[in-house]
Amino acid sequence: MEWETFGFPDAESVDGMVMKGRVTNRLGTLEGNPAFQLFTDEAAAGQGTKVRGLSGGPVLVGSGSRQAVVGLLRFSLMEEHFQTVAGTLYACPIASVVEKAGKLLPLPDPCVGLPGLPRQPLPAEPFRHLAWFTAKEAEVFFGRNREIRQMYDRLMDEGGPPVVLLYGQAGVGKSSFLDAGLLPRLQWKHQIYYVRRDQGKSLLETLHESLNDLGGQTAQSSESLAALWIAAEKRCGKPLIVFLDQIEEVYTHPNPECPSELDELAEEIGPVFATRTAPGGRLVLSFRKEWFPEVQKQMEVNGISYGKVFLEGLDRAAVIEAILGLTQTERLRQFYGLKVEPELANTIANDLLADRHSPIAPTLQILLTKLWRKAVAESRSTPEMTWEQYLTLKKEGLLLGDFLDQQLESLRSTAYEWVESGLALDVLAFHTTRSRTAEERNLQELLTTYRHRARELPKSLQEMQSLYLLADTSRDNEHRATRLCHDTIAPLIRDRLEASEHPGQRARRILESRVPDWTEGSESGLLDEELLKAVEAGVPGMRALTPQEEAFIRASRNLQQKRQRHRTILLALGAAAVVLIAVTAIVAGVQAARATREKNIAWGNLQLAKRAVDESLSSAGRQQARDAPDAPQLEQFRKDLLLKADDFYSNFLTKRSENDPAFQAESALVHSKLGDIDRLLGKREEAVEQYRAAVAGFGELSRRDRANAGYRQALAYAHNWLGETLRGWAEEAKNASSQRDQAAEEYNEALSLQQQLHDESPNNVEYQQELARTYDNRGILRSDENDTKGAEEDFREAIRLLEPLRDAKPSESEIPPAHDLVLAYNNLSALLSGENNTPEAQGFAEHAIDTQEQLVNEYPENLGYREELEVFRNNLSFLALQAGDMEKARQENDAALDSIERLVTPAPYLEKQRAEAHMLYLYLDPSGHPEFHVLYAALGDQYANLAQTYLSSGDRFAAGLAVKSLGRILPDLVEPERTRLSKSYGSLQRELASEEAQK
Repeated sequence: MEWETFGFPDAESVDGMVMKGRVTNRLGTLEGNPAFQLFTDEAAAGQGTKVRGLSGGPVLVGSGSRQAVVGLLRFSLMEEHFQTVAGTLYACPIASVVEKAGKLLPLPDPCVGLPGLPRQPLPAEPFRHLAWFTAKEAEVFFGRNREIRQMYDRLMDEGGPPVVLLYGQAGVGKSSFLDAGLLPRLQWKHQIYYVRRDQGKSLLETLHESLNDLGGQTAQSSESLAALWIAAEKRCGKPLIVFLDQIEEVYTHPNPECPSELDELAEEIGPVFATRTAPGGRLVLSFRKEWFPEVQKQMEVNGISYGKVFLEGLDRAAVIEAILGLTQTERLRQFYGLKVEPELANTIANDLLADRHSPIAPTLQILLTKLWRKAVAESRSTPEMTWEQYLTLKKEGLLLGDFLDQQLESLRSTAYEWVESGLALDVLAFHTTRSRTAEERNLQELLTTYRHRARELPKSLQEMQSLYLLADTSRDNEHRATRLCHDTIAPLIRDRLEASEHPGQRARRILESRVPDWTEGSESGLLDEELLKAVEAGVPGMRALTPQEEAFIRASRNLQQKRQRHRTILLALGAAAVVLIAVTAIVAGVQAARATREKNIAWGNLQLAKRAVDESLSSAGRQQARDAPDAPQLEQFRKDLLLKADDFYSNFLTKRSENDPAFQAESALVHSKLGDIDRLLGKREEAVEQYRAAVAGFGELSRRDRANAGYRQALAYAHNWLGETLRGWAEEAKNASSQRDQAAEEYNEALSLQQQLHDESPNNVEYQQELARTYDNRGILRSDENDTKGAEEDFREAIRLLEPLRDAKPSESEIPPAHDLVLAYNNLSALLSGENNTPEAQGFAEHAIDTQEQLVNEYPENLGYREELEVFRNNLSFLALQAGDMEKARQENDAALDSIERLVTPAPYLEKQRAEAHMLYLYLDPSGHPEFHVLYAALGDQYANLAQTYLSSGDRFAAGLAVKSLGRILPDLVEPERTRLSKSYGSLQRELASEEAQK
């Protein structure tokens, strides 16, 4: 590698001299410090004679415009007689200079040969998600060094064209390339003005106003664009480079008041650079590649000399550069502390470049933002991007389509109705054009278009901004505006809008296809009853109706009311005719009519009963492992519903037909349903009888028709719940080994049938879920019998079957597979805890909580899921306590306490009354009645029960905690609860002491 330096040494103090040579060791050291070892023939020829005056001179490598300063000449190596070793010199690397005097110097630029970057604070967040990089993030903008260098050279070329067309595909990163990449390098020698196209002004108006401001007093009297440009350069003393970005919007977002916007700009640009006194700067027009022919045409029609730079998508080297950029300089390493696992950058580059049709730059930024946040969450001081993090994100989805779907799903938690109705998608689509590009919308436009949801709109827009779906592009507080965070998302939103079956999109499609062809006053083309219902249901989920649409719906509604009146009249006439006909045939048809009526009544009663018991099963029966019942009123309602269903089913059984196969199947089903009812009502013996009748009925039907999978599924169901009823009955009775043996037999029968069904139809979610549920139930039985190994095998098999179904959606009256999975997690955790395998038990407890939280989010109206979540959190608190993790135990305990308090908080009206009652209590003189007596009395009973339960199971530690808690609340009780619970407290203390003495 060749090097050179220059200066005015003593020998050439007037004309100066240039000294050249070669770099012999770029990794050398001198007195323990890094140094470049150089060689020069001039010094060698002088036999080491010193050339005074070159110390501190720049050491340059490269040639022409790519020549760069790499160090400062220090001194020649001295021998003991103060003579240099012939030809050998040393230079101090620029990096060392920056380290010592960095605050006084620009930052070295990674684009070799370009001016350094301005020194400014580093951003706390180095990755920008879908926002573009600005000049503030120039130091952490990577992946475009080669293109920055090429564009810089193009603009610095004195003989180059005055206008440069910069273009590339959507999502390639043009704005970041300009704002963070190119502009900070140009500002040292040039005046820079960067502006995006403003739809409210023409391009020419924008350029005129900008130059007028830059030129100051000198420019104010001139209307010539050339004069304005020269005035601006004269005032600043530097050539002016103007960047007009996103000029394709003259076509995608045309200004009605300026239909020939680009034509007018081109006509004015031509004369600016056509004279001998032309400005020294350049004009850069930036736009998306599909509009290149239109822009090029305007340049050529107006005789403008132009150059063109096509910004291609990121290649492999650029992707790797962007991933590893924060690890490349000492300053960035010290500030961010980031590490990247070996070969991870190569793998990410391979994965991203595999799909050439996806926008790599925004996808990479989304990925790096997520990886960075995961790394910082794991270690703030030494974050590391790892394979494990990447594989997790890859599984979740990296592409923008996945990102859009994930963010809409996240929006559901805060704006559920907006997402479900389709309104959120409608609002996002309002930020796009029919040509599938992004569109900025001001707040007034949004409030007008969605006037029927105006009160909710600002908050929902803010939610969309926080999820990076929209960006705030407001110019000031009076001109609020939003835009899609990136143009690339626009076509994806249009795709989802066109494919959406949400009520809002369906209603909008119906209206937009019907209304244009409808003439007011005509009944032709109006909506039938079904379509009218669909439109009325979807109106809240779409933009506000136009006056014509409102008139169309009103006319459709009037038409349906008119038809309903006609139907009523016809029915009345028809009924009269039927009566006349029936009178003439009443004697002949009475027996047949009676038989048909009896059968229809039986079928009708059966369907009512099925709906009743299914409703009860879907609410009460889902929470098989719930410890906490619902409110007494709701429990009573369910009980009443079950009793009514019991009446219906019992009535049906008295009228069944032994010769009708359909009724035989329904009879077996009725026995199964009655078993469910009795089990839910706690009538064990009756439930067993009904389930056995169901087993007999479905067993006979299965033997007759082996091909009927429905019979076998129903038979397995009856076997499983017969086993579960026997197991629960055995828990209530001491030494009930016979019932447990019978339960095991029923589970085994169920598993045999369910395994066959699963093998025949491995993709049937219902079969797989029912098989897993029976394994889980049998695992509980085995655990009760102290068969720890067998129980663990069953629980793990249930988990294996259920984990792939975690996100499967059940039918309306079925239990979500995720809930069965939660129960299996919890059961295995409890088993492992009893075997002192606390770490793994804690892991499954955490899985149970994560899955239960998912259920709570998906079914917010299901209070049972919320109650169970707190049970699982308490379980995890105990496990963390056993493991010695006090912080984890405290964290879960705090969460459980807060949630339980929210669950038991009364309705707003009663909450207000409670507050007023306590307020009055504080004002009145103390009455001796504790303020929270009822609360503490209920807690006292629970502490006493828990202590006894823990003592029975041998858990003295938990029993001690319960007794201690009981003692703490005794002073806050009044009689007779204080005496009663004080006795329990003393008895429990003695029992604890007795056990301690025995040990």
